[in-house]
Amino acid sequence: MNDFLYYLIKVSSAFSILYILYKFCFSKMTFHSLNRVILLFTLPLSLVIPFINIEFITTTPIHVTDVSKLFNDFEPISNNIIATQNIKNSFNIIGFMLLMYGVGLAFGLIKFSFNLFKLTQLKQNGKTIKKYNYSIIRTDIKLPFSFFKWIYIPLNFQEKNNDSIIKHEKLHGELWHTLDLIFTELYRIVFWFNPFVYMFHKDLKTVHEYQVDAILIKGGVKKSDYLQLMLNNIIAPYKFIGLYNYFNGLTIKKRVNMITKNKNSRWQLLRYFLIIPVIAIMTMSFTSEITNNTNDIPSIVPLKLNTKHEISSGFGKRFHPILKKEKFHNGVDFKAKKGTPVIASANGIITTAEFNKKGYGNLIIINHGGGYETMYGQLESYIVKNGTKVNKGDVIGYVGESGRATAPHLHYEVLKNGKNVNPSNYFN
Repeated sequence: MNDFLYYLIKVSSAFSILYILYKFCFSKMTFHSLNRVILLFTLPLSLVIPFINIEFITTTPIHVTDVSKLFNDFEPISNNIIATQNIKNSFNIIGFMLLMYGVGLAFGLIKFSFNLFKLTQLKQNGKTIKKYNYSIIRTDIKLPFSFFKWIYIPLNFQEKNNDSIIKHEKLHGELWHTLDLIFTELYRIVFWFNPFVYMFHKDLKTVHEYQVDAILIKGGVKKSDYLQLMLNNIIAPYKFIGLYNYFNGLTIKKRVNMITKNKNSRWQLLRYFLIIPVIAIMTMSFTSEITNNTNDIPSIVPLKLNTKHEISSGFGKRFHPILKKEKFHNGVDFKAKKGTPVIASANGIITTAEFNKKGYGNLIIINHGGGYETMYGQLESYIVKNGTKVNKGDVIGYVGESGRATAPHLHYEVLKNGKNVNPSNYFN
């Protein structure tokens, strides 16, 4: 759950940076179609950026010698081990945060479902007329609005005098603006705690209106008549639903300013290239916990320098001498003398230092940040405790055979984002 909350925070941060860039650099530009693409691109990009890991590690695999007499007869438990001390200290806070997040998420989903239900109810209670590929629904509302190819109009609406409004709403359907709003609404439900998502939603709707207004005026609608039509249809106060495209809404003043504004020159398109370095900087900043300090990444053999040892069992499938069948080995076994010093393979914090009854014996787990953890099992003893901060190369315990083993050795695992990876790939 910690990783889930951490991911939400990183996505929210990436989204906020991209939105602020749009707000200050692109929002007043007259390239409405491009602005729509930039805004929509922000959503999936913010979801993906936290997953981008750029690593600059040069590794040299070590040759593995198979020593059949040395083995571990226990089940893998790497994904089930709990960092006891840290979780005890933070359980209440994390639990409360998850509870609050869940309440907000549930409220957003209920509201979203209610708005869809209300839309269907308005259609059922109204009178529907099919015109070409559109349905014009006359029902009890105050302002015209559209939802995909459903155009809702008030009961007293005169179509002959308001032909531009119908054209306006048809364009929303042709440009699939409702699909944008649904995607944005779902994103807003998931990241409801970020105030920028609400501003983003309003700006996307504003861009939709800019885009449609520009097409209509370019298509021959007289600008002065169109502006007068907008003013004639202002109704306030009125509660606007985020899923629908209204002919008039809270964006009326901005739309008037944009319609009367001179178009930007094509040279100003170069400004959009600003997004490239911003994305690059964000990507590097989110992976800095991995790339900025190689001492935070497991990168050395976890035995004190110049001590005699050899790899007796490598990562992957191997023939189990007791079960007499192939079984996956989650780590690397180092054959060494009992009492050989075991060292931390990277900087980190001890999250587990205890005797494990499932086969690991005396076990140490270190959290290195950036999704990396290392495990050191079968120890004779350990000299650290939960919460201890260790540096790369610090002695943390000594080789033994405290778990299920037939000879002294160190069982060593590397985990990345909760999954076991081959430790040999991390030995410089």
